[in-house]
Amino acid sequence: MSVVKVTKQSILGRIYHGLKWRYSRVRVSVRRFVRLKVVVRFLYWWNSRKPIQENKVIFFETSSAGVSNSFSEIFNELVRNYELDIHCHFLLIGKVSKWEELKRQLDFVKDAATAKYILLNDSNYLLGQMKKRKGQHYMNTWHGCGAFKRFGFGVADKIFGDSEKIMRKYPLHPEYDLLTTSSPEVTWAYVESIGAEKHPECVQGIGVSRTDVFYQKDFIDKAFLDFYAEVPQAKNKKVILYAPTFRGRVRKGTTPNMLNLSMFFEHFSEEYVLVYKYHPFSKDSPQIDPIYKDFAFDLTNMEIETLLCVADICISDYSSLIFEYSLFEKPLIFFAYDLNNYFDWRGFYYSYDELAPGPICYTNNEMVDYIQNIETQFDKEKVHAFREKFMSACDGHATKRIMDVFFGTEIEKYRRKTALKGDYHFIPDTERYSLYEETLNYYLTLKKKARKFYESACQKPIVKKKVALMVDEHTSTSVFHAIKKLLKKHDYTIVEDRDINLDTVRGYVEQLGDADLILCAGEPYILRMLDLRPETKIIQICPEILPGYPKWNNTMEVKSRLHLTESYELPIHTAYDGVMSTVKGFDELYVRNYPLKPGGKMIHCGNLQADMLFSDSGKVKERLEQLIPTAKDKKIILIVWQKRDGMRRLLNDTLTKMHEMFARDYICIVDCDENGMEPYKVPGYLQGYAVNLLSELEKKRSEQAKMVFDDEAGNEVSEESGGVDFNSFKPFSRLEELVAADIVVTDYCSEAFAVAATKKPLILWTPDYRSYMNSHDTYLNFDQILPECRVEESEELIQALADIEHYDYAAEQRFADACLQKCDGKSAKYLLEYLKEL
Repeated sequence: MSVVKVTKQSILGRIYHGLKWRYSRVRVSVRRFVRLKVVVRFLYWWNSRKPIQENKVIFFETSSAGVSNSFSEIFNELVRNYELDIHCHFLLIGKVSKWEELKRQLDFVKDAATAKYILLNDSNYLLGQMKKRKGQHYMNTWHGCGAFKRFGFGVADKIFGDSEKIMRKYPLHPEYDLLTTSSPEVTWAYVESIGAEKHPECVQGIGVSRTDVFYQKDFIDKAFLDFYAEVPQAKNKKVILYAPTFRGRVRKGTTPNMLNLSMFFEHFSEEYVLVYKYHPFSKDSPQIDPIYKDFAFDLTNMEIETLLCVADICISDYSSLIFEYSLFEKPLIFFAYDLNNYFDWRGFYYSYDELAPGPICYTNNEMVDYIQNIETQFDKEKVHAFREKFMSACDGHATKRIMDVFFGTEIEKYRRKTALKGDYHFIPDTERYSLYEETLNYYLTLKKKARKFYESACQKPIVKKKVALMVDEHTSTSVFHAIKKLLKKHDYTIVEDRDINLDTVRGYVEQLGDADLILCAGEPYILRMLDLRPETKIIQICPEILPGYPKWNNTMEVKSRLHLTESYELPIHTAYDGVMSTVKGFDELYVRNYPLKPGGKMIHCGNLQADMLFSDSGKVKERLEQLIPTAKDKKIILIVWQKRDGMRRLLNDTLTKMHEMFARDYICIVDCDENGMEPYKVPGYLQGYAVNLLSELEKKRSEQAKMVFDDEAGNEVSEESGGVDFNSFKPFSRLEELVAADIVVTDYCSEAFAVAATKKPLILWTPDYRSYMNSHDTYLNFDQILPECRVEESEELIQALADIEHYDYAAEQRFADACLQKCDGKSAKYLLEYLKEL
C-alpha cells in the first residue's frame, strides 16, 4: 500500500472547490426565494386588487406546446357549449430559454390573479405561492392515470426529488377544489403526494378526462387512418409499441436504447411492425438503422392516444400509460432491465412485481420468447382485474362528471344558444400571452385613431371613380395587378393598399373617407375597425379560387370566441355590395364567407387570382432556374399539399420512390401549407431533385451573405451565385409555382384546382381522405371533385405520373366548364365591365 502525501496546495484546492459549491447552492437558493417568495407573491397580490372575472378560465400547461390531451376533452366541452373568456398559458419548460420561461411564469401569475377558474395537469411551484382568492376555483386533471412511480412528497429526499424541507417551504400544489384520479383505489396516493392530508376530499376518483376518447369509435377509426397514413407498411400486420418513460430529471431526460432492434427484426419482421414512442421529456431519439426502415419507426411526435389505439402489444417500463392501455385488455410487457436503480431513484406506490399485469422482463430474449408464445402466455383476466382496480372510473363519461363537479351550474349563464360542433383544442398557439395582449391593445389604439380620422374624412363628398384596393394579411397585392392596369387606363383614381400603423393610419383612412369604391381581397384588419359610410360601395373579389373552406366568421377560430375581447372590439362585420363568383352553383358558399348587403349582387366574372395562371411561364421558369440550376431543361412536378401531422414520413417515402423513376427528366417542387407548424424540410438525400422554394431561397440568401462577408474580409469568394443577387430575389408565390409546373399534384388545396382551366395534368393524391375530412371543416366534398383524377396510394400516384403521356383531359374540361366559368385570363376585363355598369 502506497502513502499519498497531502500537499498544502491540494488542501487549498479542496477548500476552494467546497466554497465554490456552497456559493453555487446559496445563489440558487437566493434566486428561488426572490423569484417565488418576493416577485411572484408581490405580482399576484398587486393584480389581485382587481375583481375576479367571472367568465375567465385559464388552462395552464407546464411543458406541452399546445393544449395537451389532459385538457382537450374539457377544453372542447367548454368551447362548444359556453362563451367564456378562455386563456392558455404555456411555460414550455425545457423548450425555451430560462429567461423566456420566467417571462411566461410572470404572465401567468398576473393573469391568474383575476381568473375564476384555473386548470392544471401537473405540479408547479407558482401555484403554491399564490393564495387562492375567495370565489376562485382550482382543478388539477393530472397528466397520467393510476398510481405507479412516486411523485411530489412521495419522492421527498430521494434522488429524483427535493428535500421535504424545500417542498414544505415552496409547495408544489395549492388548495385544490378538485384533483381527479382514475379510480377511488388510488386517491390515497395522490393525497399523500400533494400534501392534502388536511383536505383529502379534494382528491376524487371520478375518472381522467383524457381516457374518454378510447370509447369514441370516430377517434379510434381516425387513429388507424392517421397511423396507416404515416406507416403504410403496417397494413395487414400487427403493431408492437415500445413506449418507455424517461430517465433522469425533467430538463435533461434521456431514454437508454436497450431494446435489441436486430433481434426483434429477425423474429418478428414478417408479422409485426415495431413503433418507438419516447417520452416528451427525453432529449434523445431512437437509433434506427436504415436497414430496418420497413420494420421499425420512430413515432415520438405522434400522439400517444393514437398509438395506444393501434397497438396489439405494448412494451413499457415504469410509464403510467400502462393504465390507459389496460382499457383495451391487450398484452402488456414490462421491460424493467434497470428496476433496482429506478427504485432507488424514484420508487413505487405499489409492489412492482404484484402490480404488473404482464411479464416483467430483464432481457430482450425474455421479451422475444413471450411474444413468440403470446397466444398461450397472455393472461387477459389479469389485465381485466388490473383495469377494474385502477381504472374503474374511466368509463367514457369522466369529462361529464368532472364538468359537473368542478363547474357545476355557475357557468350556465354563459351557455351558447346553439352548441358548436368539432374540436377546438388545437386552436390556441403558444405565443406568450402578454405579447398577444400587447398586440391587441395596439390594434385597439389603432382602431380608436382610425375611427376618429375616418369619421372626419366622411364629411367630404364622394369622389367618383376613386377606388381603394385592399388585401388581407394572407393575400398579395399582386392579385390586383391586371385590374389596376385597366382602372388606370380608364381614368380611375387608385388608393393603393399599404401597411397601417399609428403614424400612417390618418393619411390612409382620410383617402378611404371619400372613396367611391373599395375592391377587397379577403377581410383586411382595417375593415374590422371602421363602419364604412353607405355611399362607398365595397366589392369582394374572393382571392380563393374555389370556396373550399369556411373563412372569416365561419372559421372555428372565430366561432370559438377564444379571443373574446378581440371578437367584441374588432368584429368581422363587413357586408358587400358585390361578391365575385366563378359559377352560380358556388354563390351560396361564397356568400357564407362574404355576406351581401340587402340588394347586393353576385358577380360572375371569374377570378382575378386565376388570371395570373395565364402569365408567361417562360419568365417564371427563367427565375426558377436562377434559383434552382438543376431545373434547367427539366420538367416540373409541383406537389401542393395542405400540411398536417402524420404526413411527413409518407411524403418523404413517396418522394424517394419518385426520385428513382423520374429524377433524370423532372424536378419536384414541394409546397406545403404550414398552418403554423414547422415548415417542410426536404431530406438531404433528395437535394437537387425535390425542393422547397421558400427554404431554398433562404439558403441561397444566407450563402450570398456569407460570400459578401468573405469578400469584405479579403478572402477568396466562390462564383456559385452566378452573379445573381439573392437578397433582391422575390419569393415565389404559389400561383407562380402553378404557372411554372408541368404537372400538378395536390390534395385538398382548392387553389391548385384552378390549373384545370389551363389544361395541365392534375392529380389529386389523398392518402388520408377519410381522416382529413373527419377532422377538417370543409364546404366541398373533395371525393366528388375530379374523381377520375384521384389516387390514394403512393404506388397509384407514381403509376399516374409514369402514364402522364396518356393523361385524359376530358375530366378536367368538364370540371372547368362546371366550376371555373370565365376563368380564362380575362376576369379583370369582365370585372371592369361590371364596374362601368355599376
